[in-house]
Amino acid sequence: MAVAARFNDVNAALADKFASIKTEVVRKVTSKGGGKGSIGFLSVSAEEIEEIERLRKEPFEQLLEAVADKDGKPSFLVFENMEAILGNQKLVNQVSDILILLDDDDYAKYNVRILIVGVPNDMQSYFSQTKNAQTISNRIVEIPEVARLEESDAVELLRKGLVEQLGLQPTGVTLEKIAEYTDYIPQYIHELGLNLAIAVELKAEDKEKITESDLKFAVGDWISSSFTSDHTAMLSKMNSKSTKVGRRNQVIFAMSQFEKGDFSYRDVETEVRRLFPNTTDQKTLNVSQILSELAADPHPIIRKSPRGDTYRFVSPKMKICIRGSLLESGEKIERLDLLIADLKKRRRDAQP
Repeated sequence: MAVAARFNDVNAALADKFASIKTEVVRKVTSKGGGKGSIGFLSVSAEEIEEIERLRKEPFEQLLEAVADKDGKPSFLVFENMEAILGNQKLVNQVSDILILLDDDDYAKYNVRILIVGVPNDMQSYFSQTKNAQTISNRIVEIPEVARLEESDAVELLRKGLVEQLGLQPTGVTLEKIAEYTDYIPQYIHELGLNLAIAVELKAEDKEKITESDLKFAVGDWISSSFTSDHTAMLSKMNSKSTKVGRRNQVIFAMSQFEKGDFSYRDVETEVRRLFPNTTDQKTLNVSQILSELAADPHPIIRKSPRGDTYRFVSPKMKICIRGSLLESGEKIERLDLLIADLKKRRRDAQP
């Protein structure tokens, strides 16, 4: 679906998938002379005519034919990265039309099912705004998203890896705090745990202790290596340093603190006032406007949920990126990468 988003057309993306095959067949046909049949001025064999006729089918049917099992067993055509087109109703409508085609005998004969893979849950709701909404709802079966761990399970996973297996002891930082950066997603627990173990190993001393400084270094390296595009998108939305309060920064930081997936502007305003009481007291915050601007950006970090009255991050990675990149200090938001750069400089300057 990322290709469809680039072309702004699902069928164009399907056609692109088969462009190389068409090129190869034309090359094969034009390189031969003689045969049992002809197309235009080309003399080709019966087998080649059959192949060309196959390629005259529209792209979607070509794909169905290509992935269909020869023995008639069910096969799957995967539409991945569905989140890449969810903000484009035209493309969602085109996918909806394709799903309807599977009931047509000409397409059903291939016995191919479509597997839609994407970050957002409640995928059916995105098709509720199409003209095929009622028909589509009867044809989609949604598998629940991979669950996040409970906090206690995430902490236990870190304890077994860092404490039991590697013999490291958190000092001045808790396993709960480490787990919080990962949003309790198993993959990210493993990734951050590895970065943290490496950060401790590279220290000149206290190699058996995990300090707050170690955690900052590990999170910083993890974000910079694994969340590059998310980090760039986040930075482009932040207030400049010259802004006195940095209200937008406060809003972005507050959103990352939610455990739930969807949140309203009221939720965010309540959280901003809780986290930054001194700079919000008796002030109009305009949180609703800030959220609308963030969602309307060409490269958004949040988008409106299908219901339209709440927001959600464009991906779990974005929330984790923000949570791991920003720190609250004196009711102002600091960038962790800048703090780490300053810390590294001071360490270098302190060396003899």
